[in-house]
Amino acid sequence: MFTISKSVCTDAPASRVWKMLSELESIHLWVESIKRSYCVGESTRGIDTVRICELGDDVTIKETIVAWVEGESFTSSAKAPP
Repeated sequence: MFTISKSVCTDAPASRVWKMLSELESIHLWVESIKRSYCVGESTRGIDTVRICELGDDVTIKETIVAWVEGESFTSSAKAPP
């Protein structure tokens, strides 16, 4: 198992950044390598939400949100082909 962590500094207000990041289905709009993204089931935010990210060439990543601090952060666990 491995961990990926990413930090970015921005001049945008935290509320604006959180609004963008917490709209889980829209990640394909700002991560160029993701061609399509959507949530499975009824939930689109919060713990246990499942997000699918399609990268093309039949590569799909399935993420499950395992921690959620509203307005602040979330943590996901991802499964992808090797």
